[in-house]
Amino acid sequence: DDSVLTSTTSKKTSLETKDLMKYASEMGPLLAVMEDIAKKRGKSIAQIALNYVICKGAIPIPGAGNVSQLRDNIGAMNWRLSKAEVKELERESDD
Repeated sequence: DDSVLTSTTSKKTSLETKDLMKYASEMGPLLAVMEDIAKKRGKSIAQIALNYVICKGAIPIPGAGNVSQLRDNIGAMNWRLSKAEVKELERESDD
């Protein structure tokens, strides 16, 4: 069921919740770096993530379930992370 990733209203099983919590704890350091870059640039973490994908030469296909998500998607365009920021994200994601 894809709703685990896409819906905040879906009821999750205890196993799904456990998996999501484990994943979130493992991603904590990377999310902290993303948050730091986002604050410095006046962007959201979602915009940093989308822009990273663009910097790597891929074309993201983001969804937008509401206006806020649409604004995040648009806000990821017309700028690029610096090479140092990309390296910082990759260094943290490799740990």
